[in-house]
Amino acid sequence: MKQKLIRNIFALIAFTIMPMLATAQTYFKDGTTWKTRLCGTQSADNTVYYNTYAKLNGTETVDGHQALKLFYYEETKPEPQLYAYIRTDGDKVYFKPANAAEDTWYLMYDFGLKVGESCEVYSAWNIDNYPNLRESHITCLDVQKDENSGFDKMLVQESLEGIDCGTFVWYKGLSSDLGLLWNNGCGVDGIGRKLMEVSYNGEVIYSNNTTSVENVATGGLKTSVSGKNVTVTNIGKPERVELFSADGKLVKELVVERGAANIILPTNGIYILKIGGQTTKIVAGN
Repeated sequence: MKQKLIRNIFALIAFTIMPMLATAQTYFKDGTTWKTRLCGTQSADNTVYYNTYAKLNGTETVDGHQALKLFYYEETKPEPQLYAYIRTDGDKVYFKPANAAEDTWYLMYDFGLKVGESCEVYSAWNIDNYPNLRESHITCLDVQKDENSGFDKMLVQESLEGIDCGTFVWYKGLSSDLGLLWNNGCGVDGIGRKLMEVSYNGEVIYSNNTTSVENVATGGLKTSVSGKNVTVTNIGKPERVELFSADGKLVKELVVERGAANIILPTNGIYILKIGGQTTKIVAGN
């Protein structure tokens, strides 16, 4: 009887503690680095294609919290700069801009959201706009295991000031599929982002194995869609880009140089993308 009681107590402790351990953050720790690729074009003569890095390196007591120091740098500007402080509370990740004076912390991720639940997150990538940080409404639509990475993948929908920004992915305990700092995905600058790799103390814990400009065959274009961001890579020469609605109306028209181009769709729906002699059907949000 006594042994049975002891077993029941241990079982109760296990059922109470294990879910907490399973959902708590494990990848926001000293030594983790996120690599994100930026690609696209804002104008015919301004093609962007380079990698950025965010790294947690060292700790500091900030506003009474033991916080991680987040450094950011680009491969074109390799000198790391202190960007923000990071702290976690269970499944929630908070950040504070490095130049912030007051003790306000902003919600960056809530990986504990269940299907149908929502939260408000602040954009971590536009810290230069502090204190006018952008706030987005995030709703969890689905959670399932990603077979390629092994992470739980959260499909989330974003709205900004009542405008639907489409859907994108959070990897539980890791980051957005757009990169650590791009925790909300409403693109407004014509540049696409993609999380490429996450490592901890040099060991890779996540890798994006999708085809990129370097390894795609030179014979054709590669098109990918993330929310309302359409990214076209492997453009070998200057081309005219035409975006048509499903009923044949011209929505956008621009000329892009070789490399990569990013097109922001005005709304979810079905579009026809014509680049040079190639035509691609685009479905966003359906």
